[in-house]
Amino acid sequence: MVEKVSYIPPDLLKDRTSNLFPSIPRIPNLSVVYITKNFSQRFVNIPLTPVLIHKAERPQNIMIKNPSRGAGALPSISGLHTSQVGIVGAGNTQLTPTAVFNYINMQLFLRVTAINAGSRWTFFNQIQDPITLAWTDSQVLVAAVTPAMVLTWTGATFYANIATFGVGTNFALRWTLDAGAGPIDFTLSYILKWGTIGAATGLPQVVYIGSNSGVTPLSGYPFLESEEKLFQVEEGTEIWGIALTPTVINVIELT
Repeated sequence: MVEKVSYIPPDLLKDRTSNLFPSIPRIPNLSVVYITKNFSQRFVNIPLTPVLIHKAERPQNIMIKNPSRGAGALPSISGLHTSQVGIVGAGNTQLTPTAVFNYINMQLFLRVTAINAGSRWTFFNQIQDPITLAWTDSQVLVAAVTPAMVLTWTGATFYANIATFGVGTNFALRWTLDAGAGPIDFTLSYILKWGTIGAATGLPQVVYIGSNSGVTPLSGYPFLESEEKLFQVEEGTEIWGIALTPTVINVIELT
């Protein structure tokens, strides 16, 4: 006996001729499905190590949803990315990055307050791979920085509107000493503009799912923030998950 009718988003439904979900009757031309039991919903915490999300004790249809955590378009923001004093060699800010996800314009202000005579420095913008977490240079921010060059900058500040170039998930700065000796003192400030709907740290909220405890961000199926999918799972099937940052997902057992 049919006890309940529940709405399923149209993009999750296959064509009515599909046999992907044979146990779910279709109503022609309506984006609904019949549910043959009172469905249950639970929340699952996904940590940085694999965790069991669901184990089917019988053939089941379930929905997994990675909820959206954004409340609207992000406002423009500004801040201090780093302040370095007495630097005598190469370095970077990979341990203290700036989250730039869901922003499509970045402007940078590099201010050099002290630089040793005879030294020459290069500064690079860096972007982080969201899967492997490796850092790579996206572009040279400014090269051949010498005391003479700094004197040509208004207020000893170099400005760059990098727009969308290299603005991915996290931003870091890298620098090298190319000649002479330190020290150098500098700050890097930023403006982030044209925020989209979501959260500045949205991409790390991705959950990666697989069929066993060996799932990794490289091997798992990515569930992006605000994404939901309907699955038919056979008896004994397990679904495992892992995340780059702790994330909470919804699991709804429909049958």
